[in-house]
Amino acid sequence: MNRHMSQRLAGASLALITSFLSTPVMANTGQFDRLNNAVKIAQRPGSKLLLAKCLNDLGDYYESNNQIVEAESSYRKALSIAEKPGPNQSELANTLNNLGLLCSHTSRFQEAERLLQRSLLLDEKKYGRNHADVVTSLSNLAVMYYDQEQYSKAEPLYKKALAIQTKLSGPKSEEVAYALNSLGLLYYAQGNYSQAAPLLQRAIAIYEKGTNKNNVNNSVGLDDCLNNLGLVYFGQDKYSLAEPLLKRALTIRASAKNCPEDEATTAETLASLYSLTERLIEADTMYRRALTLRERLPKESIELAENLDNLGQNCYTQGKYANCEVYLKRSIEVFDRLDEKEREKITSPINALGLLYRKQCKYPEAEVLIKRALDIDQRLHGSESAEAAISINYLAVLYYTQGRLDEAEPLFRKALQIREKTLSADDVELGRSLNNLGLLYLAQEKYAEALTLLEKALLIWQITPEAHNIFVGENLDSQACLELARGNYSKAENLCKRSLAIREKILGKDHPDFAESLATLAQIYGFEGQTVEAEAVFKRALEIQKKALGPDNSAVASTLHNYSALLKQANREAESITLDSKARAIWSNLSANGNH
Repeated sequence: MNRHMSQRLAGASLALITSFLSTPVMANTGQFDRLNNAVKIAQRPGSKLLLAKCLNDLGDYYESNNQIVEAESSYRKALSIAEKPGPNQSELANTLNNLGLLCSHTSRFQEAERLLQRSLLLDEKKYGRNHADVVTSLSNLAVMYYDQEQYSKAEPLYKKALAIQTKLSGPKSEEVAYALNSLGLLYYAQGNYSQAAPLLQRAIAIYEKGTNKNNVNNSVGLDDCLNNLGLVYFGQDKYSLAEPLLKRALTIRASAKNCPEDEATTAETLASLYSLTERLIEADTMYRRALTLRERLPKESIELAENLDNLGQNCYTQGKYANCEVYLKRSIEVFDRLDEKEREKITSPINALGLLYRKQCKYPEAEVLIKRALDIDQRLHGSESAEAAISINYLAVLYYTQGRLDEAEPLFRKALQIREKTLSADDVELGRSLNNLGLLYLAQEKYAEALTLLEKALLIWQITPEAHNIFVGENLDSQACLELARGNYSKAENLCKRSLAIREKILGKDHPDFAESLATLAQIYGFEGQTVEAEAVFKRALEIQKKALGPDNSAVASTLHNYSALLKQANREAESITLDSKARAIWSNLSANGNH
């Protein structure tokens, strides 16, 4: 890795700041032969080629092609030669730098720190403190600390590099833009958005001034700055500002075609934005684009596993359950093949697959998965952690769905207690816990307690309605059921119709959650004496549920049972008995197979 080449901080996804990466280069046999021959020539007596430099160049080639063992071997050979007095010693700082970066990328941070600090001291001694090589050494040492999330150590190094570079090349040079981007990304990683944004804006202005507008391939560095400023706005929930920046970054990266991982990262960030703003089809497109790019890479990564997880969960939200299962299973398989330290986030697809099986009434399989996730979370993060609360909540949801209310209640309470301690008062997950415990109280006919919790959850989700309307729709349906149980039919109908409008807009008319609200509306019509309207809505709900969930699902059974009650009320006893028998047969079959 040539120390004089500009290093790039790859853009990050919402969940992760991607570590410093060199731009990958496709294997080239001719290039390897030339570099290997140069090493052989440099070893001959009287050769004018520096052996240490040739070994460094060969190491660069190996590292660019992900041949880490071979790269390290070349760098260490170069180091042993450069340490000795003679002409090769001029390569010592460069060799220390290359080996230090490799150690950093392979998480050997102690050795990396020692090597990079030596490189910096050599450069300062040789060139003084105001030199381009000193800037590079400062930046590389800062990146090493950044990768370890030791931001307090990285910040003064980035600032020093920026100050020196500004003196060397002027405040509007692309080298300064690179330094601004690095410092801006550091502040983003710390959550200091107000400090990050102006730095990245300055960097973008510098790059744009020197860019050929008709050729995005000339926009070297601009894509990083656009991507990173997009992340800053994303972190501030300023989605309308983030989206155009991320789109521009993606266009540049796709056109350049030299770093598929960067392109995939930006595509997935856009997908996350679309998912959060409930534009599910657009999110699906971007997740798939990112997946296609990552599947072309030679090595499986945690980013691939997370990509599959996100795509699977987006499919779940859309009601595409078959696709959801495929992606989540693949995600778990990739996670299982990663190093142990990279598998920490495996609980996300495990829990998601558990929820899918709950939806499909595969309760024993769901329980095994969610308990596995809970065990991992408690072992890694502690029993009172926010991570553990996620799995505790999901296990409670499963028990609630099965009617095991006495087992569900203490778990719902536990999840809520943890989240009240660990999350902010407006966190979406806190809203989930409030809503879920409210549903349980509704099932227990504790209507006053249920309403209080449901209303608190709704207030949280309505703070940013563009991101939480799916939850709002669920909550309104729950409140409609509550008002129905209390005999407030007009209020229940209004709430239910609001839920239907939200679910239709976001999920579509063929989604089982839309059918859930239809089934609630049908019950309300029945109690209001609108038998004809109620029957038509029940039939529509059943049609959707059977298609989306299968004919033997508990949701179908519940709708059949309520439809039967309507017919009984209308003195259509024989039809009522037929439907109720079908409902009981489904429940009996589920119970016989351990699923109810």
